[in-house]
Amino acid sequence: MRAVTFKLSERLLEELDLQASKEGRTRSEILRDAVTAYLRSGRRTRKFRVKRIILS
Repeated sequence: MRAVTFKLSERLLEELDLQASKEGRTRSEILRDAVTAYLRSGRRTRKFRVKRIILS
C-alpha cells in the first residue's frame, strides 16, 4: 500500500479524529472506506456549496 498526502481543514480533521476514536479505527481506515464508497457510487461530479450570493 502506498502513502498519500493531502490537506484537510482543521474542522474536518477534528471530525475525522473524533469519528475514528468512536469507532476504534484509524484515520486511514476511515479515509480508505470513504474513497472506496465514493468511487463505487459512480459519482464523478463535484458539488459546490454557495454560502452567499451578492447581487449588485
